[in-house]
Amino acid sequence: MSKLIWVISVRRLQRKTKTELSQTELDGQLKRAHILAIFVVLIFSYLFNISIGLRP
Repeated sequence: MSKLIWVISVRRLQRKTKTELSQTELDGQLKRAHILAIFVVLIFSYLFNISIGLRP
């Protein structure tokens, strides 16, 4: 999940700036993608458990 978020984020940023990103920028985007993926997975996991009737 984080890899997908990272790829989309990097492509969007490259299109926006019309340049290749440096390794530092790529690393920053990867850290950001990991954090976003954690929240996305937790939210969808919670919603899935509610839909099948399991309460945390």
